[in-house]
Amino acid sequence: MASLPRCVGSLGAPVTRQAGGRAAAAAPLPPRQQQRATRRRRTASPPPARLPAPPRSQPVRVAEAETALDDTYNEQMARQMGWSEPFSYHFNRGLYFHEVWPRLLCGTQPRSPAEVEELVRRHGVAAMVNLQQDKDMQHWGVDYGANAARAAELGVGIRRPSIIDFSPDSLRHQLPRAVRDVVEAMEEAEARGGRVYVHCTAGLGRAPAVCIAYLYWFQQFDLDDAYARVTQIRPCGPRRDSIRAATADLMMGREDLDFDRRPGHAFASMNDQDREAVRARVRRA
Repeated sequence: MASLPRCVGSLGAPVTRQAGGRAAAAAPLPPRQQQRATRRRRTASPPPARLPAPPRSQPVRVAEAETALDDTYNEQMARQMGWSEPFSYHFNRGLYFHEVWPRLLCGTQPRSPAEVEELVRRHGVAAMVNLQQDKDMQHWGVDYGANAARAAELGVGIRRPSIIDFSPDSLRHQLPRAVRDVVEAMEEAEARGGRVYVHCTAGLGRAPAVCIAYLYWFQQFDLDDAYARVTQIRPCGPRRDSIRAATADLMMGREDLDFDRRPGHAFASMNDQDREAVRARVRRA
């Protein structure tokens, strides 16, 4: 019977194939070769084990949590402010601000001492006005104490006329004090050749309202002109009627209890005498 060329089996023993493809038994290997083949089999590396899929990384989970926090805040802000425009705040994007008047910046909250330093060293901020409540910063995990400490190290003071977020009444009643702080901060910054940074959380409601009131009461603007200037430079939707109501209170020297029944143009402009009276009452706020 004719044999075909030999191949090597698992132990290295020759295998002879007959015609038709069937393997015929071959003579066993000598004992020494069998021992070597057995050792090779015993020491061969096992196949690598399948590792479980790695867990989702921490940065991904943090990013998703921050996005959810943004969405919840933006939905609440749009609902309570009555906005149809898609104004929104995104914490992880960092500082976002505009110069709405020479030396007057309006923007988002600084999230860290590093961002406070950026405002001072890179953008020339010499004074800050923070309109947030403590709980606003705690909601976003912002350490106000650390921010204030870094500002103090850089020689920058922070004024805090707190206004409740989304509250038209709080804005109305706290606006004179907030504008007083802006006036004092502007005087301080001008003496140092620097700028003032006015911020709330998102820089879309409280902060622009304070900047608009400053332009209206202290820079010869009518309310609508001041409102148009700020909102054209920085897309936002501050409460115009709260500014009018605060103006009415200042002009009358007391809270205007009939304000809600007045027409929409009431207290949206002032003559020089009224403006001087408003300025004097703001400085005493």
